[in-house]
Amino acid sequence: MSFTLAFDVESTGLATSTARIVSLCMIRKDTNEKFYTTVNPEIPIPSDSTEVHGLTDADVADSPSFRDILPTIEKWLDSANVLQAFNGYRFDVYILQAELTRAGSNHSVLKMPLLDDLRVWQEGEPRSLEDASKRWLGCGIEEAHNASADVDAMLAIDGEMRKEFGFENMTDLELAAMLKGDNVTPDGKFLWEDGRVMMHWSKKHFGKPVIEVASSDPDFFNFILSKDGDWLNHGVRTLVVKALENPADEDGFNHWVINKFGPPPAEDEDKKKISASSPPCPVCGGPMFHEPIFSGDPDYPDEVIDAVPVCEMNNCDIYGFLYYQEDC
Repeated sequence: MSFTLAFDVESTGLATSTARIVSLCMIRKDTNEKFYTTVNPEIPIPSDSTEVHGLTDADVADSPSFRDILPTIEKWLDSANVLQAFNGYRFDVYILQAELTRAGSNHSVLKMPLLDDLRVWQEGEPRSLEDASKRWLGCGIEEAHNASADVDAMLAIDGEMRKEFGFENMTDLELAAMLKGDNVTPDGKFLWEDGRVMMHWSKKHFGKPVIEVASSDPDFFNFILSKDGDWLNHGVRTLVVKALENPADEDGFNHWVINKFGPPPAEDEDKKKISASSPPCPVCGGPMFHEPIFSGDPDYPDEVIDAVPVCEMNNCDIYGFLYYQEDC
């Protein structure tokens, strides 16, 4: 019998291609049968990750590895026809897929239908400029879709929105930097990770350095460039074309990317400044801090590549709430 399989993971970090799972829970929605276990990631758990989920190296020392629990996971995946995860579209399915591949499994959770309740929330609460005006200004926009009227409304909404979410003390530059995160292109199809430009799309090459894809599989990029579609925007197209020009020169490619799209996220000192002035959690209003994103490299377990806001009070999904409201 097919069923929906709801799941959640905790991990050593947020870089889905390199982080390791430290706990996993799966529930069959048809029977409510639950499988939960801590997992030995076989790499150190960064202390800042421990602050989020509470698991230490000692807690998971005697836990099974992901490879040990693979038969159980595959058995459940074999019978499931839908996956369900909150913010799974951006995180859970990708880190699960990385672990499956690393353990030698042929399963692909990326091709399974996914019920992501964060996306349900976004669909249920439309976020057009007109909707924002009704929420924060109490009325719709006269002459909506008139450029002048829309900009006037946007600026009025911006002030009210910042007050509600506690962003009124942040400069425009600080807020823009926080929202950009580790994105290279505004649409998030390419990300900075450990100083490299990484693929954040394509089932075939997700999580790989762009320059390595250009070198090892140029036919893939040439095929992509031959297609049309709104998703193949100017940013995606120009970045792919540049990578194909000289795949052997990653330094030159990165220099071009910085000039074209901007530098990687701020390093430690700048992060501390942002963290020191962090506003309250925009979801519940409680205290918030910035959690470092670690590279996941076992040779450099303390290497920080970015930071994301974390709610201390209720562990709200600020990451999804702020970064991935795609209907804005």
